[in-house]
Amino acid sequence: MTALIMPLVGFMFFLMLFALLIVFLLNGSSAAKPRKKYRDSQYARKPNPKSSLSREEKTQLKGAIGEQIIKVEVLSKLDPSRYRYFHNLIVPIGNGSTQIDNIIVSPYGIFVVEAKYFQGWIFGNAGQPKWTHTLPSGSKFTFQNPLWQNYKHIKALAALLKLPEKQFHSVVVFTHRHCRLKTEFPENVCPVRDFIAYVQKHQQEIFTIEQCADFCAVLSNPVYEATPERTEQHIQSLKNRKNVQTA
Repeated sequence: MTALIMPLVGFMFFLMLFALLIVFLLNGSSAAKPRKKYRDSQYARKPNPKSSLSREEKTQLKGAIGEQIIKVEVLSKLDPSRYRYFHNLIVPIGNGSTQIDNIIVSPYGIFVVEAKYFQGWIFGNAGQPKWTHTLPSGSKFTFQNPLWQNYKHIKALAALLKLPEKQFHSVVVFTHRHCRLKTEFPENVCPVRDFIAYVQKHQQEIFTIEQCADFCAVLSNPVYEATPERTEQHIQSLKNRKNVQTA
């Protein structure tokens, strides 16, 4: 009996050794393969590709964002029976045209709003032709005094509606939530959180509801709508005038 068991035990022991050898070889083969790094896998977060937008396109995009923020503020917080909102109109002025982002017609005057979607710090004053925009990175840029820019808009609207300029309110609003005004500005230059309060502080009626309806009828004319074609013509006109001035 013993003679029969011993060969059987030996055979089983040989099978176990053979199985262990197979497992070892398989694990060794798997370990030998280089592991795919997480950063190279499909699950790794890939860096954002560099924006392909031109500087002009980025400026237009920021302008559109600022315009939409103003629109939401007006439509959600002002009485629509007293305040009528218009946006993105191209109005004639002299031999050219000017593009106006935001207009609010009310019995308390016509508010012409220039929106700036800038992140960072803003330095300047009402009398300076250029203001300074400082980014969180420390980079600095200058830009045209938006109060002066808005005055051109008011002149165009005053001529179109046949009204004196004193019946318009110029407002400059910095709409980015991480924007800070670092020098003393007049109260009509404000962050977006103070915008509606500034509009509502004007309570002296200078127009009747009927007059406001007449102004709105003029501004609603499709000829002033900033269609892609009219916008392209306006931009080309600005470039032509700039080339003439620098020639």
